[in-house]
Amino acid sequence: MSLPPQQWQPSLGQRPLRGGGLLGRRTVPRVVLSGEARFDGAMFAGVARFGETAFSGPARFDGATFSGPARFGRATFSGRTRFSQATFTSGAGLRDTAFSGEARFSETAFSGTAQFKGATFSEAALFGGATFSGTARSGSARFSGTARFRSAASPGPPSSTVRASPVPPSSARPPSSATPTSAERPSEAEPGSTRRPSGVGPASAV
Repeated sequence: MSLPPQQWQPSLGQRPLRGGGLLGRRTVPRVVLSGEARFDGAMFAGVARFGETAFSGPARFDGATFSGPARFGRATFSGRTRFSQATFTSGAGLRDTAFSGEARFSETAFSGTAQFKGATFSEAALFGGATFSGTARSGSARFSGTARFRSAASPGPPSSTVRASPVPPSSARPPSSATPTSAERPSEAEPGSTRRPSGVGPASAV
């Protein structure tokens, strides 16, 4: 379902968005978008402001291109949300954003800062094949469902790695007082056997 024209504030001579169109500076202040919001292949030429917007149904941004900063801070997504193969060239702000349904960012390209601090994911969060060429921040983000980052690439510094939970302790075993091997410990005598030093022949009869 396309968004009602009256919910958009055209500026800079741009027309209201229809999927695949070009959009200049956009502001969607605290509105509720009912039904399915589809922005597949849309091109956002300026700042895309969706802060505090409530998406009551599914939201699709598959293949969308955000040339300017994309701001979704404190937005709420009640249905399934898709940003698959979307491109964020100037950062993605999703701080304190709430995803109640599945959130899919498969093969999404993030440049600049990808801000996920305080975001909540109630269902699956899928980032398979996503790339982060800048800094990704996910401190205090909460993942209640499955979080998949398989094949997600982050060529930046270690701090830019997106994680679903605190880093688990290293699996490498620290040096410990390992149990001596059989070669290192003296063999235990079998019941009833006589132990004697190596190289000593049988005891001679007295």
